[in-house]
Amino acid sequence: MSEKGANLGFQIAQELENADIYLPNRLKLIYRELDNSTKFFHEFKETFSQAFKSSTALICIMASGIVVRHLAPIIESKQKDPAILVIDEKGEHIISLLSGHIGGANHLAEEIAKLIGGQAIITTSSDVHKKPALDVLGVEMDAFIEPMSFIKKFSRYLIEDETVYIYSPWDIAKNLKKDFTWQNWSIENEKIKEPAVIVSPYIFESKSDEILLVKPRNLIVGIGFRKGLSAEEIHDAIESVFYNFNLDLKCIKALSSIDFKTEEQGLRSAANFLNVPLMSVSKEEIALLDGSYEASKRVKNEIGVGGVCEPAAKISAGQGIIVVPKQKMEKVTISIAMEKSWWWDWDPEIKNS
Repeated sequence: MSEKGANLGFQIAQELENADIYLPNRLKLIYRELDNSTKFFHEFKETFSQAFKSSTALICIMASGIVVRHLAPIIESKQKDPAILVIDEKGEHIISLLSGHIGGANHLAEEIAKLIGGQAIITTSSDVHKKPALDVLGVEMDAFIEPMSFIKKFSRYLIEDETVYIYSPWDIAKNLKKDFTWQNWSIENEKIKEPAVIVSPYIFESKSDEILLVKPRNLIVGIGFRKGLSAEEIHDAIESVFYNFNLDLKCIKALSSIDFKTEEQGLRSAANFLNVPLMSVSKEEIALLDGSYEASKRVKNEIGVGGVCEPAAKISAGQGIIVVPKQKMEKVTISIAMEKSWWWDWDPEIKNS
């Protein structure tokens, strides 16, 4: 809103990707020669509202009261709102005002503080008490959390040093479970100590309000199929396998197949319907895994390798683990692999050898 604030804005924007700078029209004579990323406004209220709807973060170099008054009528929810930061024009205080966790305002405030030598002002309880923020964990794990309404309660448990158990079918990293009480868990075992966080792609039916589900999107579905198969047939086959193995469809990260199969419209449409990317692997990549999956002589005679679904899933999962081996249906074969993730505490190749 001022010339000093504008200069600070340009300093910050130089270090950020795809940053636009909004300045009042009265500063146009000073900054008119700058590139297209600089935009001038006449009516702040309208400009602020439009930027709020179209941006992932707003860095406001002005008084916090101005920002609060303009935010009040347009904020929606912590799942949707962009990160909002407020910085004084001297750059001394970088305030994370809105969407500190899911929106990333806390992290951005800390990054900008390093850039300009100011102090990040962060007031979220989990950060103040150095406890894990479950909504941030969901973002970092690319997971969805059910139910989101329980996050506030579980965060309070952690802040107040109450015992919170954490379960997963696979051992998880020490830095992730250090604030929880770790419990080894088999998916067949429904006995859960509460309150509990369950990190798993498996469906867990519970009516308890003391169980929080964290479901990472890290499943790669490998698919082999006959030429000309429709999207509906492919989707039905995927849905059937997930149902049979009690896996959540929302945990699918991508579909995968051999390269020439990814040109098939049915597979492309199935990926679009599931809103996930379609990955492809080459015959040469599959050949490197010969002997590690169930091979078919007929398939090898037809395309030169003994199988598609299982090796495609494993390769696209970064050599992760096969959680569902090849499932044969009339026109489709499906396998599911879980990709290697930072929150694992073991090497899946060793564990499954």
